[in-house]
Amino acid sequence: MLTSEECLNFLSSVTDIYADGTFKYCARYFYQLYTIHGLQDGMYVPCVYFLLPAKTTDTYRVMFQYLVDACPALLSSSINLHLDLEIAAHRAAKSIFPSCTIIACHFHVSQAWYRKIQSLNLTKEYKDSSSSIGSWLKLFFGLPALPPSAVGPCFADILFPRIPDDPRASLFSDYIVSTYIDEFSEFPPAIWASDNIKGRTTNACESFHFHFSKYFNCPHPNIFVFIEAVDEEMKKSTLKIRAVRNRS
Repeated sequence: MLTSEECLNFLSSVTDIYADGTFKYCARYFYQLYTIHGLQDGMYVPCVYFLLPAKTTDTYRVMFQYLVDACPALLSSSINLHLDLEIAAHRAAKSIFPSCTIIACHFHVSQAWYRKIQSLNLTKEYKDSSSSIGSWLKLFFGLPALPPSAVGPCFADILFPRIPDDPRASLFSDYIVSTYIDEFSEFPPAIWASDNIKGRTTNACESFHFHFSKYFNCPHPNIFVFIEAVDEEMKKSTLKIRAVRNRS
Protein backbone atom coordinates (compact mmCIF):
# COMPACT_ATOMS: atom_id res chain seq x y z
CA MET A 1 0.00 0.00 0.00
CA LEU A 2 1.40 3.38 -1.06
CA THR A 3 -0.17 6.57 0.29
CA SER A 4 0.49 9.60 2.49
CA GLU A 5 -0.93 10.96 5.72
CA GLU A 6 -2.43 13.93 3.89
CA CYS A 7 -4.17 11.64 1.38
CA LEU A 8 -5.56 9.45 4.17
CA ASN A 9 -6.87 12.50 6.04
CA PHE A 10 -8.54 13.69 2.85
CA LEU A 11 -10.07 10.26 2.24
CA SER A 12 -11.47 10.33 5.79
CA SER A 13 -13.32 13.55 5.03
CA VAL A 14 -15.12 12.59 1.80
CA THR A 15 -18.41 10.82 1.21
CA ASP A 16 -17.72 9.41 -2.25
CA ILE A 17 -14.82 7.01 -2.74
CA TYR A 18 -13.94 5.51 -6.13
CA ALA A 19 -11.93 2.31 -6.51
CA ASP A 20 -10.69 0.67 -9.67
CA GLY A 21 -7.97 -1.70 -10.84
CA THR A 22 -5.97 -2.13 -14.01
CA PHE A 23 -4.26 -5.23 -15.37
CA LYS A 24 -2.67 -3.48 -18.34
CA TYR A 25 0.40 -2.50 -16.36
CA CYS A 26 1.74 -2.98 -12.84
CA ALA A 27 5.04 -3.16 -10.99
CA ARG A 28 7.03 -6.29 -11.80
CA TYR A 29 6.00 -9.45 -9.92
CA PHE A 30 2.53 -8.07 -9.14
CA TYR A 31 -0.72 -8.88 -10.91
CA GLN A 32 -2.77 -5.70 -10.61
CA LEU A 33 -2.60 -2.03 -9.71
CA TYR A 34 -5.63 -0.94 -7.68
CA THR A 35 -6.19 2.71 -6.79
CA ILE A 36 -8.51 4.48 -4.35
CA HIS A 37 -9.74 8.00 -5.15
CA GLY A 38 -11.68 10.55 -3.14
CA LEU A 39 -14.17 13.01 -4.66
CA GLN A 40 -14.85 16.44 -3.24
CA ASP A 41 -16.16 19.60 -4.92
CA GLY A 42 -15.98 17.94 -8.32
CA MET A 43 -12.30 17.04 -7.95
CA TYR A 44 -11.10 13.43 -8.03
CA VAL A 45 -7.96 12.86 -5.99
CA PRO A 46 -5.89 9.63 -6.25
CA CYS A 47 -5.12 8.77 -2.62
CA VAL A 48 -4.01 5.15 -2.23
CA TYR A 49 -2.16 2.71 -4.49
CA PHE A 50 -2.24 -1.05 -3.96
CA LEU A 51 -0.07 -3.61 -5.73
CA LEU A 52 -2.04 -6.85 -5.66
CA PRO A 53 -0.99 -10.46 -6.35
CA ALA A 54 -4.44 -11.60 -7.54
CA LYS A 55 -8.08 -10.55 -8.00
CA THR A 56 -9.82 -12.91 -5.56
CA THR A 57 -12.30 -11.95 -2.85
CA ASP A 58 -9.68 -12.73 -0.20
CA THR A 59 -7.15 -10.47 -1.92
CA TYR A 60 -9.60 -7.58 -2.02
CA ARG A 61 -10.67 -8.24 1.57
CA VAL A 62 -7.07 -7.97 2.77
CA MET A 63 -6.65 -4.82 0.69
CA PHE A 64 -9.71 -3.11 2.15
CA GLN A 65 -8.67 -4.18 5.65
CA TYR A 66 -5.29 -2.52 5.14
CA LEU A 67 -7.15 0.61 4.05
CA VAL A 68 -9.33 0.57 7.17
CA ASP A 69 -6.35 -0.04 9.45
CA ALA A 70 -4.66 3.02 7.96
CA CYS A 71 -7.84 5.08 7.78
CA PRO A 72 -10.22 3.88 10.57
CA ALA A 73 -12.51 6.88 10.11
CA LEU A 74 -13.92 5.12 7.03
CA LEU A 75 -15.74 2.67 9.29
CA SER A 76 -17.45 5.37 11.30
CA SER A 77 -18.82 7.29 8.33
CA SER A 78 -21.44 6.51 5.71
CA ILE A 79 -19.57 6.30 2.44
CA ASN A 80 -20.59 5.72 -1.14
CA LEU A 81 -18.12 3.24 -2.60
CA HIS A 82 -18.05 3.36 -6.40
CA LEU A 83 -16.85 0.13 -8.03
CA ASP A 84 -16.90 -1.61 -11.38
CA LEU A 85 -18.75 -4.93 -11.81
CA GLU A 86 -16.14 -7.22 -10.29
CA ILE A 87 -18.14 -9.39 -7.88
CA ALA A 88 -15.06 -10.31 -5.82
CA ALA A 89 -14.45 -6.63 -5.03
CA HIS A 90 -18.13 -6.12 -4.14
CA ARG A 91 -18.15 -9.05 -1.72
CA ALA A 92 -14.92 -7.97 -0.08
CA ALA A 93 -16.10 -4.36 0.28
CA LYS A 94 -19.36 -5.43 1.91
CA SER A 95 -17.51 -7.60 4.42
CA ILE A 96 -15.15 -4.79 5.46
CA PHE A 97 -17.54 -1.82 5.05
CA PRO A 98 -20.93 -3.32 6.03
CA SER A 99 -22.63 0.08 6.24
CA CYS A 100 -21.30 1.49 2.97
CA THR A 101 -23.44 2.04 -0.11
CA ILE A 102 -21.92 0.29 -3.11
CA ILE A 103 -22.57 2.04 -6.42
CA ALA A 104 -21.78 0.26 -9.67
CA CYS A 105 -20.43 2.16 -12.64
CA HIS A 106 -23.13 2.83 -15.27
CA PHE A 107 -20.63 2.41 -18.08
CA HIS A 108 -19.57 -1.04 -16.87
CA VAL A 109 -23.20 -2.14 -16.51
CA SER A 110 -23.96 -1.16 -20.10
CA GLN A 111 -20.70 -2.74 -21.25
CA ALA A 112 -21.59 -6.04 -19.57
CA TRP A 113 -25.03 -6.05 -21.19
CA TYR A 114 -23.60 -5.34 -24.62
CA ARG A 115 -21.07 -8.14 -24.22
CA LYS A 116 -23.95 -10.49 -23.45
CA ILE A 117 -25.66 -9.31 -26.63
CA GLN A 118 -22.47 -10.11 -28.52
CA SER A 119 -22.13 -13.56 -26.93
CA LEU A 120 -25.70 -14.40 -27.98
CA ASN A 121 -24.99 -13.33 -31.57
CA LEU A 122 -27.50 -10.50 -31.36
CA THR A 123 -25.14 -7.71 -32.43
CA LYS A 124 -26.54 -7.53 -35.95
CA GLU A 125 -30.10 -7.16 -34.68
CA TYR A 126 -29.04 -4.62 -32.05
CA LYS A 127 -27.43 -2.39 -34.68
CA ASP A 128 -30.32 -2.75 -37.14
CA SER A 129 -32.72 0.16 -36.59
CA SER A 130 -35.50 -1.74 -38.36
CA SER A 131 -35.15 -4.88 -36.21
CA SER A 132 -37.87 -5.49 -33.59
CA ILE A 133 -35.35 -7.48 -31.53
CA GLY A 134 -32.89 -4.59 -31.74
CA SER A 135 -35.51 -2.07 -30.64
CA TRP A 136 -36.43 -4.30 -27.70
CA LEU A 137 -32.80 -4.75 -26.64
CA LYS A 138 -32.21 -0.99 -26.67
CA LEU A 139 -35.00 -0.51 -24.14
CA PHE A 140 -32.91 -2.31 -21.50
CA PHE A 141 -30.28 0.40 -21.59
CA GLY A 142 -32.76 2.87 -20.13
CA LEU A 143 -33.13 0.82 -16.93
CA PRO A 144 -30.03 2.30 -15.18
CA ALA A 145 -31.64 5.76 -15.37
CA LEU A 146 -34.65 4.64 -13.29
CA PRO A 147 -35.01 4.67 -9.50
CA PRO A 148 -34.17 1.16 -8.17
CA SER A 149 -37.78 0.55 -7.11
CA ALA A 150 -38.99 1.16 -10.68
CA VAL A 151 -36.69 -1.34 -12.40
CA GLY A 152 -38.68 -4.49 -11.58
CA PRO A 153 -42.08 -3.02 -12.50
CA CYS A 154 -40.66 -1.56 -15.72
CA PHE A 155 -39.29 -4.95 -16.74
CA ALA A 156 -42.53 -6.74 -15.81
CA ASP A 157 -44.88 -4.21 -17.45
CA ILE A 158 -42.91 -3.11 -20.51
CA LEU A 159 -40.00 -5.39 -21.38
CA PHE A 160 -41.25 -8.87 -20.47
CA PRO A 161 -44.54 -8.65 -22.43
CA ARG A 162 -42.60 -7.59 -25.54
CA ILE A 163 -40.02 -10.41 -25.59
CA PRO A 164 -39.50 -11.30 -29.27
CA ASP A 165 -40.16 -14.85 -30.36
CA ASP A 166 -36.49 -15.75 -30.48
CA PRO A 167 -34.66 -18.04 -28.01
CA ARG A 168 -31.72 -15.64 -27.90
CA ALA A 169 -33.99 -12.87 -26.65
CA SER A 170 -35.30 -15.15 -23.92
CA LEU A 171 -31.74 -15.99 -22.89
CA PHE A 172 -30.84 -12.30 -22.70
CA SER A 173 -33.95 -11.57 -20.64
CA ASP A 174 -33.16 -14.44 -18.25
CA TYR A 175 -29.59 -13.16 -17.85
CA ILE A 176 -30.72 -9.63 -16.96
CA VAL A 177 -33.27 -10.88 -14.44
CA SER A 178 -31.02 -13.41 -12.71
CA THR A 179 -27.95 -11.17 -12.57
CA TYR A 180 -29.37 -7.65 -12.21
CA ILE A 181 -33.04 -7.60 -11.18
CA ASP A 182 -33.84 -10.47 -8.82
CA GLU A 183 -33.73 -9.57 -5.13
CA PHE A 184 -30.81 -11.95 -4.52
CA SER A 185 -28.99 -11.30 -7.79
CA GLU A 186 -25.27 -10.50 -7.82
CA PHE A 187 -25.94 -6.89 -8.80
CA PRO A 188 -29.45 -5.83 -7.66
CA PRO A 189 -30.97 -2.54 -8.91
CA ALA A 190 -30.04 -0.69 -5.72
CA ILE A 191 -26.41 -0.92 -6.84
CA TRP A 192 -26.69 0.25 -10.45
CA ALA A 193 -30.01 2.08 -10.98
CA SER A 194 -30.59 5.75 -10.18
CA ASP A 195 -32.50 8.64 -11.69
CA ASN A 196 -29.55 10.83 -10.70
CA ILE A 197 -26.67 9.75 -12.94
CA LYS A 198 -24.19 12.35 -11.67
CA GLY A 199 -20.93 10.75 -10.55
CA ARG A 200 -22.07 7.18 -11.25
CA THR A 201 -19.08 6.08 -13.31
CA THR A 202 -15.50 5.13 -12.49
CA ASN A 203 -14.30 6.84 -15.67
CA ALA A 204 -12.14 9.26 -13.67
CA CYS A 205 -10.22 6.30 -12.22
CA GLU A 206 -9.73 4.74 -15.63
CA SER A 207 -8.62 8.08 -17.04
CA PHE A 208 -6.07 8.33 -14.25
CA HIS A 209 -4.77 4.83 -14.97
CA PHE A 210 -4.29 5.80 -18.61
CA HIS A 211 -2.42 8.95 -17.58
CA PHE A 212 -0.32 7.07 -15.01
CA SER A 213 0.75 4.47 -17.59
CA LYS A 214 2.64 7.21 -19.46
CA TYR A 215 5.36 7.05 -16.80
CA PHE A 216 6.40 3.61 -18.02
CA ASN A 217 7.83 2.19 -21.24
CA CYS A 218 6.81 -1.41 -20.49
CA PRO A 219 3.81 -3.19 -18.88
CA HIS A 220 5.80 -4.33 -15.82
CA PRO A 221 8.28 -1.66 -14.74
CA ASN A 222 10.86 -2.08 -12.02
CA ILE A 223 9.38 -1.52 -8.55
CA PHE A 224 11.69 1.46 -7.93
CA VAL A 225 10.59 3.14 -11.16
CA PHE A 226 6.99 2.48 -10.16
CA ILE A 227 7.43 4.02 -6.71
CA GLU A 228 9.05 7.11 -8.23
CA ALA A 229 5.98 7.55 -10.45
CA VAL A 230 3.67 7.17 -7.45
CA ASP A 231 5.72 9.78 -5.59
CA GLU A 232 5.24 12.23 -8.46
CA GLU A 233 1.49 11.65 -8.48
CA MET A 234 1.34 12.00 -4.69
CA LYS A 235 2.78 15.49 -5.03
CA LYS A 236 -0.03 16.33 -7.47
CA SER A 237 -2.61 14.84 -5.11
CA THR A 238 -1.29 17.02 -2.28
CA LEU A 239 -1.74 20.13 -4.42
CA LYS A 240 -5.29 19.07 -5.35
CA ILE A 241 -6.20 18.46 -1.70
CA ARG A 242 -4.92 21.88 -0.69
CA ALA A 243 -6.82 23.48 -3.56
CA VAL A 244 -10.04 21.80 -2.41
CA ARG A 245 -9.49 22.92 1.17
CA ASN A 246 -8.81 26.49 0.08
CA ARG A 247 -12.22 26.57 -1.60
CA SER A 248 -13.96 25.68 1.66
